[in-house]
Amino acid sequence: MKMEKNQLRTIIIAVAIVIIGAGAAIYVYTQKEAELKDLMSKNTSLSREMVQKDSIMNDLETTFNEIESRLKLIKEKRNQIQFSGLKEERTRNRHLLMTLN
Repeated sequence: MKMEKNQLRTIIIAVAIVIIGAGAAIYVYTQKEAELKDLMSKNTSLSREMVQKDSIMNDLETTFNEIESRLKLIKEKRNQIQFSGLKEERTRNRHLLMTLN
C-alpha cells in the first residue's frame, strides 16, 4: 500500500510536471508567434519602403540624365549661334573691305 501511494505520488508529480511544461511551452510558442508576426509585418513595411526609395532614386537618376542632356543641347546651340555669328561678322567685314577698296 505504501508503495502504491509512492507510485501514485510519483505519477501525480510527473503529470503535474508535464502539464506545467506543456503550459510553459504553449506560452513561449504564443509569445514567439506574436513576435514572428510583428517581425514579418516590419519586414513587409521595410520592403515597401525600400521599393519606394528605389523608385525615387530611379526618378532622380532619370531627371538628372534629362537635365544633363538638355544642358548639352544648350551648349551645342550656343556654339552654333556663336559660330553663326562669327560667320556673319566675317561676311560683313569682307563686304566692308570690298566696299572700301
